[in-house]
Amino acid sequence: MKFTTFILLLLAISFNSVGQSKIMNHLISDRRNEYRPYLTAGIQVTQLRLYPTIIEELGAGVLINRKISIGYDYSKSILNIFLPSSKQDGQIEMLKKALHLEYTLWPKEKVHLSLPLEIGSGHLGIKGLATDKITGKPDFTFIEPGIILEENLWKYAKIGLGAKYRYAFNVNYCYLQSNDISRFTAVLYIKLGKFTIPKH
Repeated sequence: MKFTTFILLLLAISFNSVGQSKIMNHLISDRRNEYRPYLTAGIQVTQLRLYPTIIEELGAGVLINRKISIGYDYSKSILNIFLPSSKQDGQIEMLKKALHLEYTLWPKEKVHLSLPLEIGSGHLGIKGLATDKITGKPDFTFIEPGIILEENLWKYAKIGLGAKYRYAFNVNYCYLQSNDISRFTAVLYIKLGKFTIPKH
């Protein structure tokens, strides 16, 4: 009996020390989740009405498992359009705030494809003087899908170049309507974070 107990104890110690030396295959596999915070800064070239406009954009978010991004973007026009001559000295500026969702294809490749989607609200304002009374509501909503080519510039930086299309809704401010705000947008940005992929 003592000998049997000794053998069983020896086998238990042996299995405990070498039994997990190889990676086991399980029906439900463990998966390590990766969360990478990042910051973005960029410019957009677009139109308000039919006038070219430059918009600066800042954003922050989290990259999940190298493919899915969730974040927040804030943008403001820095090249504003002038009001009609009847309203004289005023300029219209645009602010946007949006939830940023993004899916990345082939993230390990040097150049890869990202599909962003922004959903948010915008605000139109008058900068300078305006002689006439401004009518309408300055706030509107929008969605902005896009397609971006991203390059892994460095382990801490990516650069992106692409295009988006802004669908604006409920625009009724001064002489602007929804179709004056709904426009294609060229996008250039740099994304800063820690994008190295650990081996495990």
